[in-house]
Amino acid sequence: MRILTGDDNGLVKCSRIHPTEAPKQVFKYGLQKENYEVHNLRWSLPPSSAFCTFTHSNGVVKTFDLQKEKVFIKRELTLDDKCQIRSIALIGDDIMSQTLLYAQSNGSIFTTKLDYEDEDQKREEIVQVKKRSDDKKLTAMEHRNGSEYLFLGQFLPQIYDIETKKLVWKGKNVSNDEDDLEIPLFDTSGQFLPNSTREFVISNGYGKLRLYDVLRKPKPMIDVQV
Repeated sequence: MRILTGDDNGLVKCSRIHPTEAPKQVFKYGLQKENYEVHNLRWSLPPSSAFCTFTHSNGVVKTFDLQKEKVFIKRELTLDDKCQIRSIALIGDDIMSQTLLYAQSNGSIFTTKLDYEDEDQKREEIVQVKKRSDDKKLTAMEHRNGSEYLFLGQFLPQIYDIETKKLVWKGKNVSNDEDDLEIPLFDTSGQFLPNSTREFVISNGYGKLRLYDVLRKPKPMIDVQV
């Protein structure tokens, strides 16, 4: 098993993990720079691949060749004012020409080409998962199935189909508290259960874990404090 890690100074490391052996560092890449944090590490293809893709806090996206230990593709993404990239996904099985799906903190979801030979930086807005006038932030994006993705943040969890650009499912909040006040939303991460496209777990900024089932009801099936 190989594990990718990135730090707040721009370094990316790949380590090999084996149950009967001590962890071994396979490679280290990057120059330590201030305000050059590594985010959104992804295998560019299945984990057996020799390529990974990641972003820096300044909007630069890189695809890295682990075998040759050098950058394969580097692009500087166009970001909206005062926005950060919260999550990325890679579409396509040809490393020479993939599509990058990226979610901005303002809720705008874009695609752009990561083509080895074409440096065209055109981007296409796919969906806006919340009102533009709303200052609530998007924090995470998770692939569900096919062209459907789950989006989380300071708003109700929702699933969009990025091909049809339509809302597929939208969750509901838990019931109001004992004073009949609405529970604030601040989901920070989410993950579909193994081999499932209907059940997913989210964590939030208030120490809660919630289990949703998109085929049963929009409210959480389980809501626990951890």
